[in-house]
Amino acid sequence: KKFNMTVLLVNPGRMDFQANDRIEHLLPAVNLMTKTQGSVIEEQSNLYTKSGAFSSEPQKMVFTIKELDNADNALLSFNIKQGLGRLIVKLNSNEVFNAEIKDTIEPIKLKKTELKNINTLEFSASSPGIAFWRINEYSLENLKVTADVKNVAGQNAKAVFLVDEQEEDSASKIK
Repeated sequence: KKFNMTVLLVNPGRMDFQANDRIEHLLPAVNLMTKTQGSVIEEQSNLYTKSGAFSSEPQKMVFTIKELDNADNALLSFNIKQGLGRLIVKLNSNEVFNAEIKDTIEPIKLKKTELKNINTLEFSASSPGIAFWRINEYSLENLKVTADVKNVAGQNAKAVFLVDEQEEDSASKIK
């Protein structure tokens, strides 16, 4: 006599043979880098300031640093065409220079802690004091604010690879 007997009550789905328990996908090579270079942030051809016993004419220079975190070693440089008295330079209302200059001057370091995204440099000549007939003045040329700016555009990369349906099904069942 022959008997009909059910051996399996559940449909297990599709079963495929995989020789390896892992599958490797080759990703294209990527280069990650940052580049730092000296850049001119702002420049102005000339500036004149004077101060007398009864009047003062400070001058301002405004500059913007878009990515403040990526800027280091900010410097202010200029040439002196003419000068009498002390030159006073303020960055965002903080005095960064106050001295009499005869010929040349080394670049003035602008502290990163005093920099903002939008900055104002104010130039003024010192008061002549009791010599009310005298006028202290400074004529400056080739004013430049420079900084080492880090370009972070190459700091991120993206790689894409394809997974076939069989690999996706296998991966979704792993717990």
